[in-house]
Amino acid sequence: MLLSQMHGCVVILFSLILSVVQAGDWIQTIKAEANEVVIIERPPPAIYPRVSQIKDETGRVHVVLLVGIDGLVIKAQPISSGVPRLEKACADNVSKTVFRPLKRDGILYRFKVIISCNFVLKPDE
Repeated sequence: MLLSQMHGCVVILFSLILSVVQAGDWIQTIKAEANEVVIIERPPPAIYPRVSQIKDETGRVHVVLLVGIDGLVIKAQPISSGVPRLEKACADNVSKTVFRPLKRDGILYRFKVIISCNFVLKPDE
């Protein structure tokens, strides 16, 4: 497992092997090694929802990203944190991340990663 800072978000790589049939073609999602997952473009920090700030909602949100063969996020699925506003803010933000396409032996593959956003109120907020 690899952890690295991403503008207030933490990237956690995990492995999952999954085969999916889509539109008659096999699209395979493979187990990506930590050194194979490279972020090309990082979004700015997630915007802390104002309502969540007012209600003192804090916490860490984990989002599973399915990354396509072009390096763009296909799907962002929050893992329940108990605070839907924070889940949406994190998922909307990290889905803008652009990855280097994963290629092995000349074949492009989809892969999954988990990115986490930590929402913490500062004393002056």
